Amino acid sequence: MERGFSLTETIISLTLSLFILLFTSMFVDFVRKESLRDKEEMDNLQEFYSGIDRIAYEIKRCGLGLSNLWEKEEYKIFEISNDTISLRRGDGKSFLENKVFRGGKIICVHEPDKFEERKEIIITDLMKFEYKRIAKKERNFLTLSEALENDYPERSLVIRINHVSFKYDGKRKILRISQNFGPYQPLIKNIESCSFKRDGNSVILEISFDKKFFNFRFFNPFGGEL
Repeated sequence: MERGFSLTETIISLTLSLFILLFTSMFVDFVRKESLRDKEEMDNLQEFYSGIDRIAYEIKRCGLGLSNLWEKEEYKIFEISNDTISLRRGDGKSFLENKVFRGGKIICVHEPDKFEERKEIIITDLMKFEYKRIAKKERNFLTLSEALENDYPERSLVIRINHVSFKYDGKRKILRISQNFGPYQPLIKNIESCSFKRDGNSVILEISFDKKFFNFRFFNPFGGEL
């Protein structure tokens, strides 16, 4: 006749089973947390390099479509401070249908579909220029937010501007982006330090991310110094 398990043996067996179950559960939880941590690190790294690519893209295209204005220092197609950089480029153009006069706020353009309300434009006859914001658009007529400061002949250029600004929020450790004067949105998070520097026709970005220091140089090919 076979002997059954004693009470002690049963307790030991149950204890071992519970220990194995607990160990397995802890191991699975550890693997899951490590997997999530690795995924988070990969997502952060992807966000970082995606943001850097966006900055490089905007700097490279700064001044595009504005070559006739490079020598006019009064017009700032590029503005930089330690924690902010603002870039402008031409993003479409048309011409005036008729002559406009100083003090006026309404202009008539040949191709109105190229313009949008609240966006920035340049008006120029290549001898003088000024930039304004579009307050209202109705058919071919654009109402400007401010009155014109000069007279412009018929067929003067009207250039739509794409304005992009990058700003480092040191308090929240976030590098943010603003498009066409809209609100700043997060671009890269977990930035420990960030600064922009000007060097001729290139920009140096010094940035610390994930306890690593990076030094990027972005070149602008459109002539003249930024």
